[in-house]
Amino acid sequence: MMKEFKFNPLRKILVPTDFSDNAEHALSYAALIASKLRSKLVLFHSIKFPVVAMNEMVVEVPDSQLMKESAVNLEKLKHSLRSKQHPIEIETSSTMGFAVDEIINFCEAKKTDLIVMGTKGAHGVSEILLGSN
Repeated sequence: MMKEFKFNPLRKILVPTDFSDNAEHALSYAALIASKLRSKLVLFHSIKFPVVAMNEMVVEVPDSQLMKESAVNLEKLKHSLRSKQHPIEIETSSTMGFAVDEIINFCEAKKTDLIVMGTKGAHGVSEILLGSN
């Protein structure tokens, strides 16, 4: 008897997160998809470069501290998913840069098959037509 072969076109699902409620909703949805399709889930956070107005006081936070905080928060999400009994492989990744650019770079470098992310909700005509992140 021949064994049935099932092809899964969605081997790797990227879930960019800013640790907001909307991002957590997207993560729940992505975890459900990943568990049904036996896909790897990649939790991804891009740390923004701070933009400060000239009249504001600037307190510099070292990049290493920001990366460490990102890694800790991603691990918390990973453990939260595991506690909900999602039988999926989970990877985490953090980068420094603008979210859109970093997501695109990650997808190209790591051959991501699907991106599942939350939105803040569109405001104004330009965001409705073009989106935000």
